[in-house]
Amino acid sequence: MAWDNSFVPVPYSVFTAAQAQQMVDNDEWLHMMVTGGISNPGTPSTNDIYYRTDLGLWIYYDGTRWLTEDEYSVDIPPLYNASSADSTIAVIRTDHAPFFTRVVFNSYVATTNNATHYWTFGLASANMSRAGGANIKTFTTSADAPNVTVGHEAAPATNNPANYGILYTFLAKTNSPGACLLACSAYYRKIIT
Repeated sequence: MAWDNSFVPVPYSVFTAAQAQQMVDNDEWLHMMVTGGISNPGTPSTNDIYYRTDLGLWIYYDGTRWLTEDEYSVDIPPLYNASSADSTIAVIRTDHAPFFTRVVFNSYVATTNNATHYWTFGLASANMSRAGGANIKTFTTSADAPNVTVGHEAAPATNNPANYGILYTFLAKTNSPGACLLACSAYYRKIIT
């Protein structure tokens, strides 16, 4: 009888428990089972993941759009202001539209701050000439105690603004609150088309 060598076993790897746990912790096992290419699949299902080889990015389908698996952050420089209408800006990449997932503000209002004397502040986006702005998230200090740093964190009101070359904070006072110190971070994923 002749030896039949047409059956070749599929190679496999043996991992230690620590290596296997590391793969689970880092989602490496999942990435080993996913296909990739230079354009997004045409008929995805919600939560499908895919590797864009041309971009070097893992992406997933949220049911509406393809988003990067990684989340990015941008910190807007702090703003200390005793008057309205000042702001600070941060420039973000424009090669892929952002999809904002979270906005975090830390505010500190000195002395007077209450339901009738407070600050309204928020994060907005605009194009590079600062036109076409859209509010991403707005907060007030009306319920915050004075002389205390307070964290304000929430999902954005606008996830995907049309204009997004720059992000800027805005600040407006109602009546006569104390001076305000404001710091902001925004978290987003890239929309991959």
